[in-house]
Amino acid sequence: GEDDEYMELDRDVCYNVVGICESGRPSTRPEFKPGIPYFYGLLKVHKVDKSNLSHGAIIPLRLVNDLSQSPTTRSDKYISWKYLQPLQVEFCQDLVKDSSDALRWLQDVDQSQPLSSFTWDFVSLYDNLSPMLIIESLRIAVAELRPDWTSGFVDWLLDLVNLSLNSAFGKHGRFWYRNLKGIATGGSLSVSLANIAVFYVLRCVIFDSGNVPEELVSMKRFVDDVTGIWAGTYRGFVKWSEFVNRQLALFGLSIKEKEDLSWKLNPPGTFTTFLDIKYSFDQDVGLVTDINIKPTDAQVYLNFSSSHPCHVFSSVVYSQCLRYKRIVSNGVTLIRRLQELKSCFVNSGYPPGLIDNIIKDVISRKRNLASNVSKSTRPNEVLWVQTFGPATSDYISL
Repeated sequence: GEDDEYMELDRDVCYNVVGICESGRPSTRPEFKPGIPYFYGLLKVHKVDKSNLSHGAIIPLRLVNDLSQSPTTRSDKYISWKYLQPLQVEFCQDLVKDSSDALRWLQDVDQSQPLSSFTWDFVSLYDNLSPMLIIESLRIAVAELRPDWTSGFVDWLLDLVNLSLNSAFGKHGRFWYRNLKGIATGGSLSVSLANIAVFYVLRCVIFDSGNVPEELVSMKRFVDDVTGIWAGTYRGFVKWSEFVNRQLALFGLSIKEKEDLSWKLNPPGTFTTFLDIKYSFDQDVGLVTDINIKPTDAQVYLNFSSSHPCHVFSSVVYSQCLRYKRIVSNGVTLIRRLQELKSCFVNSGYPPGLIDNIIKDVISRKRNLASNVSKSTRPNEVLWVQTFGPATSDYISL
C-alpha cells in the first residue's frame, strides 16, 4: 500500500540519485563523491556610491555558501526539479518570473484612477528565515495543492529538506562553519523554499487576514523585492505599512528602514524601480516604463577582439537591444537609450556599423511582451542527475 510505494521511491532515489547501494553502503563511483562546500563573498558594488568607487574602497559583501558540492546536492537537485519548483509556481501567487512578466502585470493594471507606486526590500531574508517557518509553510503548501501525496511521501520529502538545511556546512581555511540562524543562500533548494515561506507569511499578514486595504490595487514580488500599486492617500499608506512591519516581526522578518528608500510611496508620474524596470503611472499618458541602469553598472560587454564566432557578437548586441525595446515604452526615449547602449558597445570594440544595423532592425520591430512558452514538457522521471565535482572521472583525467 502506501508504505510500499514510499519505500520503493526511497530505494530508487537512494540508488540513482544519492548513490546508496542496496546493501546500505555508499557507492564508490566517483560521480557520487561530494566535493568541499565553501564560502565566498559576493561583492555588492551597487550599494556603494559611484563617487566612492576607487582603489581601496570598502565594498560590502554578501556571504554565499556554495553547496554545489555538498553531500546532499544530488538529492537537492532531484526534489527541487521534480517537486519544489512546480509547487512554488502554483503556491506563490504574488511572484513574477522576470522583467517581461512584471511588464505584463503592469499593463493589466486598471488605470481609471490616479495611481501611486511603492517598493520594499526585506532585510537579510535568508538569514532571517527560520527552518521551522520553512517546514511549516511547506506543509501548508503541500496540504493545499498536493492532496494526492501520501503522508509517508510528505514525511520523506520534508526529511530530505531538513537534511539539506542541517547539512549546509562550508569550509573556510582549516575550519568548517554553518549558519547560526536562517538558511544558506547557495543551495539548490534555497530560492524555492524562500519563495514559499515568504508568500505564506505575506498571506498570513495581508492577503488572508482581512488586512488588504481597498487602496492596495495590486502587489508583486521577485524573491525578496516587492512592489505594489496604491490608490489612496499617503497617510493611509503609512498607517498600513507600519501595521505590516509589526506583523512581519512576529515571523522574524523585517523591511529595510526608510533611509534605504524602502516603503517610499511614489506619487503618480514619479518612477518606481523594480528589477531592471523603472515605471510610473502618468495621469496624461498612462503607464510609462524605462530601463533601470544602476550608477555602478559599468555596462562592459564581451570584447569584440575575443576569440568567438562572429554570430556571438551580433547576438550579444541583439539581445541587449531587444531588452531595451521590451522595457522602454516611449519611442523617443528608446532611441536615446539605444544610442547610450551603442556607446557602451563601441567602448568594447564593436564596429559602429554593426550596432547601427541591429538598432535599425530592432526599432522597426513590434514591441513584444509575450512569454516564450516551451512546447516540450518535462518527463515524469529524472533521467540523470550529474554533479561535476573534483572527484569525478572527467576532472581526474584532465
